[in-house]
Amino acid sequence: MVKISVIIPTYNRPVSLEKCLDALVNQTVDSSAWEVVVVNDGGEPLDSLLTKYQNRINCKSINQENCGPASARNAGVERAAGQIIALLDDDCLPERNWIQQIINHAKPGTIIGGKVNNFYNENLFSEASQVLIDFLYAFNEGRKDAFFTSNNFCLFREDFVRLKGFSTAFQTSAGEDREFCVRAENQGVKLIFNPEMKIRHAHKLSFISFCQLHKKYGFAAFDYQKSLQKQGVKFNSSPRLAFYFKMLKFPFKQAEYNFYQKAVLAFLLGISQFFVAVGFFQNKLLAN
Repeated sequence: MVKISVIIPTYNRPVSLEKCLDALVNQTVDSSAWEVVVVNDGGEPLDSLLTKYQNRINCKSINQENCGPASARNAGVERAAGQIIALLDDDCLPERNWIQQIINHAKPGTIIGGKVNNFYNENLFSEASQVLIDFLYAFNEGRKDAFFTSNNFCLFREDFVRLKGFSTAFQTSAGEDREFCVRAENQGVKLIFNPEMKIRHAHKLSFISFCQLHKKYGFAAFDYQKSLQKQGVKFNSSPRLAFYFKMLKFPFKQAEYNFYQKAVLAFLLGISQFFVAVGFFQNKLLAN
C-alpha cells in the first residue's frame, strides 16, 4: 500500500532531477510504501530519463503546460495515491532516512518542515541564501507568518485538499509556500519543525543570480502581503530595525564559519535585502 507520495515539479533540469531520483532510490524505506510523482511543467520530454527508474522505484509522471511550480504541485497531489504528501524540488537531495522521518512524524492537522542544507557550502552566495532561510525559520517561530519552504515539508493529503492547495495567483515562482503555510495555520493546522528530516539543496549561485533570486523574492513578497490582507492576517509591513539587526548578527552566531565567512555572509544578507526591496517596490509600482 502506498503511504507517501513524493511530489517533484520540474522544468528542463534533467541532470538535477536524475540526481534527486538517485537519492530517492537509496531511501531506507522499501519503495512499496511510497511513490514519486514527477510533474513536468512544460519542459522537454522526460520519458527516457524516467524509464531508468521503472523497476527501481514506484514513479509516475504528469505533463502539463508551463504554469509554475505551485500549479505543478497541485497537479501532482491530484494524481497522488498516498495519504501523506511530501514535497521536494528537483534540485534537492534527500538524506537516506528522509522517507522514514516522514513516516515517523507526519500526522493529520500538521505540516512538518525539515532541515535544508546547502549542497554547495563553499559557494557563499548559495550559503547566504540558505542562512537567510535558517534565520527566517528561527525569527518567525511561533509567529503568524511562520513558514517552511516547499522543497522540504509534508502533510496529510486530506489537509492539503481542505486547504485547496497552493495559490496560483503569484506572478513568479516564489512566495506561494509562505502563503500556503500562513493560510494553513490560520485554519488551525500546526507547523512543526523536524531537524532530522534533512535534504541538501543543490542550487549554485553567482553574484548576479543571487541578486536576481532575491529580487524575485521581493517581487513575490508584495503578492504575499496582498494575500495576507485578503485573509485578514495582521502583519507589520514597515521595515523593522530589530529584524535587520538580528539578521546581520545571525551568521556570527554560527559556529561552523570562520570570521571571514561570517563577515561575507552578513554582507550578502544585507545585499539580499536591498534586492528584496527593489523587487517589492517594482511589483508595487506595477500594481498601481
